[in-house]
Amino acid sequence: MKKPSWFRLIDLVSITLGGFLTVGALIYALVNKATGPAGWPWIFVATAAAFFGIYLRFVWARKKWLDTFRWYPAYGFMVQCEDWHPYSDINFDNAVLAVIEAWSVVHPNALDVLKRDIKWVWFKRDLNETPLNPAHQKVKGVTIAGGYTMYVDYDKPDDALSDTAFSHELGHVIHGNVTGNWNQEDHHAFMAAHSLA
Repeated sequence: MKKPSWFRLIDLVSITLGGFLTVGALIYALVNKATGPAGWPWIFVATAAAFFGIYLRFVWARKKWLDTFRWYPAYGFMVQCEDWHPYSDINFDNAVLAVIEAWSVVHPNALDVLKRDIKWVWFKRDLNETPLNPAHQKVKGVTIAGGYTMYVDYDKPDDALSDTAFSHELGHVIHGNVTGNWNQEDHHAFMAAHSLA
């Protein structure tokens, strides 16, 4: 699994297409000796430059955003730590492996499920204290249904990963992607029945 890149072909094609069409139209007009008001070619140049400028600004913003994450390559995690002290790769990977092993008892394909896509994790201080978190209630963690995105609460920068709800939220990701069921109550009942965190 590769780290997400600031460059994506779909962005280049979709955002700069108008710029390339504008350049093509300008070349066509010049080859065919088109006329117009004074300085008319500069309208084409400015329009094309605007498309390319928007693309460059978008790429710069995406790179700056991606730089706020720490990449854990073994299992494909992008982790935004805020001011929580990130774990070394080996400790983080061991925590993920422990979750995979625990869930593999009930979902033998847990590892395969996690290798399908990049996992996006946001550590948020006092997530459990704000009604404005994604769950709109006090929680220790939130998993976004249907994918590989989760938010994890921490209280102090030196909180151990095991003191957070990271393992629990990763369990939601595994169970939801295996079963297609994202109902929180069903998940918690399943976890309780199988002694999973």
